[in-house]
Amino acid sequence: MDLKVLIIEDSPDDLELLLIELRRGGYTPQYRCVVNRMDMEQALDEQEWDLILSDYSLPAFSGPAALEVWKKRDLDIPFIVVSGMIGEETAVEMMKAGASDYLMKGRLARLAPAIDRELRETQTRRERRIAEASLRQSEQKFSLFMDVIPVQVFIVDQNHHLMYANRMAQNLLPGRELHGAQPMELFAPELSEKSEEAYRRILDGEVFRNLQSVDMEDGKHTLEVLMFPIPGGQAGNLVGGIGLDVTERLRSEQAIKQANQELAHAYDATLQGWSRALELWESETAGHSQRVVSMTLELAHALGVSDEDLVHLRRGALLHDIGKMGVPDSILRKPGPLSSDEWVVMRMHPTFANQVLEPIDFLGRAREIPYSHHERWDGSGYPQGLSGEDIPLGARIFAVIDVWDALISTRPYRPAWSHAAARAYIQEQSGKQFDPRVVGAFLAMLEKKGT
Repeated sequence: MDLKVLIIEDSPDDLELLLIELRRGGYTPQYRCVVNRMDMEQALDEQEWDLILSDYSLPAFSGPAALEVWKKRDLDIPFIVVSGMIGEETAVEMMKAGASDYLMKGRLARLAPAIDRELRETQTRRERRIAEASLRQSEQKFSLFMDVIPVQVFIVDQNHHLMYANRMAQNLLPGRELHGAQPMELFAPELSEKSEEAYRRILDGEVFRNLQSVDMEDGKHTLEVLMFPIPGGQAGNLVGGIGLDVTERLRSEQAIKQANQELAHAYDATLQGWSRALELWESETAGHSQRVVSMTLELAHALGVSDEDLVHLRRGALLHDIGKMGVPDSILRKPGPLSSDEWVVMRMHPTFANQVLEPIDFLGRAREIPYSHHERWDGSGYPQGLSGEDIPLGARIFAVIDVWDALISTRPYRPAWSHAAARAYIQEQSGKQFDPRVVGAFLAMLEKKGT
């Protein structure tokens, strides 16, 4: 093993003995021998060394003086004193002054083991310093990162006290001493009385989420706080937390929500206008659309249709006959029964409705009723000849309501049916024209209302 060694020695014989012992220990010494301070400093300037071996006493130099040069340069290499006339007390003083080890020239068999040990310790020390420097650098980067990210970050110890808060968290409550505080008191006061249970649940794996209102210098802000477990480690289980100022986001969401509501109201007002226009045009069915909308929503609710889907059903029910605007007045307003050719045209109105509504994205689901409410459970309906559950549920619900309202309403070509007769017809068409489940729910609804 190559070994760059600087030797401070004035005796050629002792130098040769040192070299022999180094080679015997498995080293290939690349050495330089100096006898005074100037030569030593020049040697240290000119190259790096793995080891310094120094005699204690030289005519123009000394071991203690050489040790001072080594210390001033803060060299991280072993400095071993090798002397034939050093006493134990003097050797101890040299060790206290910083020497790595001392050997007597009469016991050079210890030289190689001592060098092995010192080189290993030096390598370990260097690796530790590199690791510590890397850790400090990582900590600095972490601290810098934590102080610039636009969220509050905090860590809570096992006693439920704040042990770390980044700059954003510190700026959150100016003038407040955060270190050692209870985060539950700061970020979730409604849980502060039950903080023991809350922390236990978090450490068991739950994630706590809370919207918290905080008074700051520029007014009231809303924080979204997340608290979560940080497992293990020498410090034991900890609780981490992140607080994000969502004030502007909530304001934006509220503004968007309000805009969407206003837009939805505008859409619905437009649909109401279309529906009224159609009723004015087809005067004999006045009020029909409003009645069937109300009953359709009531029946759909009884069948467990979600509130979100009820919105689409309402729009579809309002527009169920929008396709009749494509039917000629001579057919639509004819006071008597239609001919077979006229029925061919009349039965086109679901197709006309689909063509009118298809380009309108927000009515995509609503057009199921205008397009499919004349389909029949047994497959004999129109325009697509759908059957069973292939017919959209909204259309199956509306079909029952539409027929019921038509039967109990007066038409130019027939008087209104009695409720009993209309109920009997609906029951008789269960499994033929209508979905049996829908019919059952509809009849139960009528019975409940006493109709």
